[in-house]
Amino acid sequence: MTDLRVHAVGDDATIRDWRFVHNLIIPGDPLSIDDVRDRVGRNRKEVAHLGEERKPATG
Repeated sequence: MTDLRVHAVGDDATIRDWRFVHNLIIPGDPLSIDDVRDRVGRNRKEVAHLGEERKPATG
């Protein structure tokens, strides 16, 4: 069984994680931290972590 955890995006760490994945997948439309904060207010966002320890994205 895998250790997959899904978290709602809301705090700074999960916002950075969600932004990192978005900008990796869609490099032609990069988002700033403020862009993600705005979208979290309008849409439900989630981020998943696999493994024992969550390692926040940088940047």
